[in-house]
Amino acid sequence: MKTVIHEWRTFLKETERKHPKKQKPRNKYDRTATKLTQDLTKSKDPKRSEQRWNLSRILHRISSFLMVNAATNYAIRFINEQDDVDKNRLLKDIQLLSFIYNPKSNNTIYQPYTKEGGTIFFYDRYEVRSPVFKLNNILDSFDPAPMSAPSDEELKDVYLFYIAPENENLRPAQLKKKESPREPNLLDDIFGDSYKKLVDPPKPDPTKRFAGLNMSPDELERINQNFRNSKKRKK
Repeated sequence: MKTVIHEWRTFLKETERKHPKKQKPRNKYDRTATKLTQDLTKSKDPKRSEQRWNLSRILHRISSFLMVNAATNYAIRFINEQDDVDKNRLLKDIQLLSFIYNPKSNNTIYQPYTKEGGTIFFYDRYEVRSPVFKLNNILDSFDPAPMSAPSDEELKDVYLFYIAPENENLRPAQLKKKESPREPNLLDDIFGDSYKKLVDPPKPDPTKRFAGLNMSPDELERINQNFRNSKKRKK
C-alpha cells in the first residue's frame, strides 16, 4: 500500500504545472494559443470576432440538437454580457446575416454560396446548415427592432467580416482584386523565352571576347573561305 501511495505522489509531483497558465498569448503568432485566442488577439474588434466564432459553432454541422442548443445559449449569454451599444451592434450583424442567408430577400451580389452549391460561413471548408432558422432563434431571445432595408455598405461589411474574411474566391466579382490586363500573345505563351530571343535578340557585349564577329553572313562566309584556302596552301 505504501508503494502505491508513493508512486501516486511521485506521479502528481512529476505532472504538476511548472509555470502559471498563460491567460493571453504574447502576440498573434504565439502557436501555443488556440485559434480563437490568436484571432481575438490580432483582431481590431474582439467582440465581433468572438461573436463570429460563437456563430460558427451554431451554423456549422454539429452532431446533435443538444450541442446546437448549448452553443446557441452561449452566444445569447455572450451578447447579454455586453453594454447596450455593443449589444445593438452585434444584434444588427445577426439581422444582416439573416438577410444575406435568406434567398427570398437577398437579391444582392453578396451571396454566401460556393460554386458547388454549398452555403458557407467564416471558412469555406465548412458547410452551413439551416442558417436563417438558427440565427432567428438568437434574435427571438432579444426581440430587436425590425431592420430597415440594409445599405450596400452594411452588407459588404458583414459579408467580408463574417462570411468571406480571407478567401477571395468566395467573394463577388466586384470585390475581387483586379489584375492588370495583359495583351494576348500566342507564340509568347507557347515558346516563352525562346520566342522573345528570336524576336528581340540580345545585343552583343563589346567587352566579351569575339564580340567583333557580329557581322553580316557574307563577311563571315568570306572569312571562313579565306581560312579554308590557307589550310589548302599549307598542305
